[in-house]
Amino acid sequence: MKKITILRFLVTKSLIMLLVLTSCSEKKTITPENNTINIQGKLSGYDQSQGLMTYDEYDLLKKTRKNKFDIDSTGYFNFDITIEKPIKATLDFGRVMIKGNGNNRYVYLFLNPGDSIYIESDMDIISDKDIIKKTLKLKGSGAVNSTFANKEDYTFNSYTQRRNNNYTFIVEKQAADYTKTIDSIKEAKLKYLKEYQKTHQLSEKLVEVYKDEYENLAIIRKFNYPSSHEGYTNGEIAVLPDNYYDFVKDFKISDHLEEKGLPYLRFLHFYITNKLNLEKAQGKDPEFLDFVDQELKGKAKYIYLAYSLGTDFKAEVYNQFGKNCPYTDLALIVADKYGHLEKMLPGKPSPLFNLLDINDKKITSTDLFSKSFTYIDLWATWCKPCIAEFPSLYKLKEEYKDKNIKFVSLSIDKNKQDWIEYVTEHNLEGIQLWVDPENKKIIDDGFNITMIPRFVLLDPQGKILNANAPKPSNDKDIRKIFDTILNEKN
Repeated sequence: MKKITILRFLVTKSLIMLLVLTSCSEKKTITPENNTINIQGKLSGYDQSQGLMTYDEYDLLKKTRKNKFDIDSTGYFNFDITIEKPIKATLDFGRVMIKGNGNNRYVYLFLNPGDSIYIESDMDIISDKDIIKKTLKLKGSGAVNSTFANKEDYTFNSYTQRRNNNYTFIVEKQAADYTKTIDSIKEAKLKYLKEYQKTHQLSEKLVEVYKDEYENLAIIRKFNYPSSHEGYTNGEIAVLPDNYYDFVKDFKISDHLEEKGLPYLRFLHFYITNKLNLEKAQGKDPEFLDFVDQELKGKAKYIYLAYSLGTDFKAEVYNQFGKNCPYTDLALIVADKYGHLEKMLPGKPSPLFNLLDINDKKITSTDLFSKSFTYIDLWATWCKPCIAEFPSLYKLKEEYKDKNIKFVSLSIDKNKQDWIEYVTEHNLEGIQLWVDPENKKIIDDGFNITMIPRFVLLDPQGKILNANAPKPSNDKDIRKIFDTILNEKN
């Protein structure tokens, strides 16, 4: 046997080294200190030099983090991260195409501050697509929780299950039956978790996180079912029972959002948005802040509002964190995270940038955004939700064609030729422009563009009225805004 190779030590007097056998040599896991997590492992059947760790920390408004790590020629890796609260993580070892289908090589982790973990697995999924499942071994203080994370995924996230959940059930089942199916899946997961706890000492935080995920995913699927069913069946409208949306009444939002982390806040934003839209569909018209105040109280309300600024930077929400904000810790976080977005507030000038038309003629934003209100559609040829807005956009254009509103469609396609071909093939009318990568960065920074489709409304002086204006498909909201600004000028 070769000599024992000790890679490095981070030890205190009270910490114990864990011995792990790897390959022909023995390597010792490094027991972390304080809030440091040590992650190391040895892969076989692997020829890449890097992996990617993506993780969420269950702490106040902590963003999703990504950490690349090196893997040597023997498949060995070893790195540390520092955290203050538990994390749920995915180690991504790359995607492999097998018979035309992409197969991800993932290992899942659930770790607490101070944990260490050692990972062994064969990654040769070309020879056996289930090889990771068959060979994965985890050791160290984070092994029990992380083993559950992987086994739970193997149990409930097979290709067939994903296809059923994301397509087959939506197409084939009517609303009442679909609801029962989704609830049965949730109950099966909860039962699996409960049974697993009988023989394994899972952390309280892991149990809480997974229970939340099971509940929240069921709600997401029920909200999405009507539109997904219509989309997948070429327009067949789902017949919903009168009590279909009772699940909304039954759901209780956590009062302790500071401990829930970003995944829960993502869900909560989805839930609040859809519940608000549901009330609007029922003839009510609550203002966003009034609605949030109805749903959340105390610090939980302010945490959610702080999160919502990342996707929809509204002046009225941002102003909640001024000098009168009752939670100074949140006010400081908002100022740090979003203070640079003050340039998006109403009345601020639009950023200056250049555009190109289909004939390669340069057009400046200064010339374009003057003399009339301007409604900008940021889109791309590969963006299906963007293209889905076209019919509503055309209808809006026609309705306001004699008004002082200019409609500008702005493509952010990386390849200009893709845009030219799409515009030509589909006979897109009106002002069709393309932005190169350099000017796109100016637009992204100026309007905080994180996803598309995105719509921006400017006044006749090129100043911002709404940097995240309603989409054309939100017909009542956008028409209300158009009619208001037009009447103010008359």
